[in-house]
Amino acid sequence: MSETLPDTAPSGPAQADVPAFRVDGVDYRWADVFAHASRRGDWRILETEVRQVLACRRLAAEAGPPLAREAERSTAVAFRRARRLHAAEDLEAWLAARDLTVAQWRHYVRGEALRRRHAAELDTVGERYPVDTAAVEQELGVWGWCSETIPRWAGELASRAAAAHTICERIGDPRPDPRDLDTLEQLYDRFATDVATAARLEALLAARYLDWLRLELDMAVFDSPDTAAEARLCLRDDGWSLPEAARAGRARLRRRHLLVEEFDADIRHVFVRAQEGDLLGPLPIAGQPTLVQVRRKDAPSLDDDELRLAATREIVATATAREVDDRVEWLHPR
Repeated sequence: MSETLPDTAPSGPAQADVPAFRVDGVDYRWADVFAHASRRGDWRILETEVRQVLACRRLAAEAGPPLAREAERSTAVAFRRARRLHAAEDLEAWLAARDLTVAQWRHYVRGEALRRRHAAELDTVGERYPVDTAAVEQELGVWGWCSETIPRWAGELASRAAAAHTICERIGDPRPDPRDLDTLEQLYDRFATDVATAARLEALLAARYLDWLRLELDMAVFDSPDTAAEARLCLRDDGWSLPEAARAGRARLRRRHLLVEEFDADIRHVFVRAQEGDLLGPLPIAGQPTLVQVRRKDAPSLDDDELRLAATREIVATATAREVDDRVEWLHPR
């Protein structure tokens, strides 16, 4: 079944009838990319983000306070560093390849800085400052490219297309129709089933055993290293419990279920060695000094549905990436 293209598509390099990429000689247009995004609900997510940005701009213009120059500058610097656009010429070339201007980019940067400033109240801001659909449609292209949302959509469809072409070649069927998204998805699912074999899942589990150790933790997050260190002494010397130390140090106490791989690489070894009941820290977790009590530690198992799904996704992503490298020719910048 072919999906209906949203009412308005971004302009520039992503014009609907222009091919975005080619797989084994078959062109996939930006219209196909947008239909894929619409089918998955991602198009509406982009529209919501743009609506939030425009509402934040109205708030800043009508009610203030004005955006701090440093907030805008740090957003611009982060954007350029992430894309290695160190020189002005690099930025200009990146924008030109996507049919964007420096003025549009600056408009995006300011909107992103405002959206971050009001991250905790975006729904409220959106209700107070409604934005009409026409204004949202005018911004979709700039926001979609600068946020790398449109390239991500293209990458997702290219992965499915490459996998679909692989299956068609394997079973001797004709190449798939780029506009038949249901069939593409079915072929992709078949590819995923073929590559995520039991043997590969077991091999990946063995390779990632330490990363996938599952921990149940009580974590007390302190405002300063000194307060955390003092709390640790109370636990060690005075026999306090972690909740008592957290209350005394005005720390935030929470229970978390995490894999070892979810911690920064430089502290993972602490959790690999830890045993149930151990008190760890203070450790720098998410930039804050944290005391950690290990309540439970479980070995990874494919009987864990969540872990099995993560392992399956990793195997499929690796196999799909190989097919993309072999089969996909990009016709526009991403």
